[in-house]
Amino acid sequence: MRRPRNGFTLIEVVLALSLIAAVLALAFGALRIGLGAWRRGEDRAETMERTRNLELMLSRALAGTRAYRNQSRAGEQPSVIFRGSPSSISFATATPPLPPATPIAFMAVSVSYDDAPRPGLVIRQKALPNFDPFDTVNPSLVDASVTAIRFRYLREEDGVWVDSWEVSGDTGLPRAVEVALTIGNGRTTSPLPPFTVPLRAATP
Repeated sequence: MRRPRNGFTLIEVVLALSLIAAVLALAFGALRIGLGAWRRGEDRAETMERTRNLELMLSRALAGTRAYRNQSRAGEQPSVIFRGSPSSISFATATPPLPPATPIAFMAVSVSYDDAPRPGLVIRQKALPNFDPFDTVNPSLVDASVTAIRFRYLREEDGVWVDSWEVSGDTGLPRAVEVALTIGNGRTTSPLPPFTVPLRAATP
């Protein structure tokens, strides 16, 4: 009589190990894909949260815009602090994006996209009154996740959006400002829906 085998052949062991290796490879691959998706979701959520905070900060600052007439030197006429271009805006506000440690009634604020000190949205602030409110000062905030910014300005008399704004003797502040941000993460960029901020002080 032939005695029964008590073990596995080499081929059976190799096949079993191959099947286990294949199952582990599939499991670790699925785990890696799941972790990558989770990290991307976390990054996206963090970016969106930072974007919401930035939009809220800009909206609050723009909503506090005032037709502030700047301190002037001898022989100069005081002018309303407001300048707007497609890529930058400067204004006087009672609610600055970054409140100072000491309460100040009004701040001159500039918001733009700059390449220095590093590319991103740059916010600068200067206390008023000031002879040179728009002179370059060190940034108060640089957000490198913003890869582009665009402003538009609403004319009150005809309801037309324009790309730039300059306050003159017969032209006050725009009725509203539209802000469009583009966000990037180093690999892709995503333009966000523009948001509009009405300006309550629309006349000098």
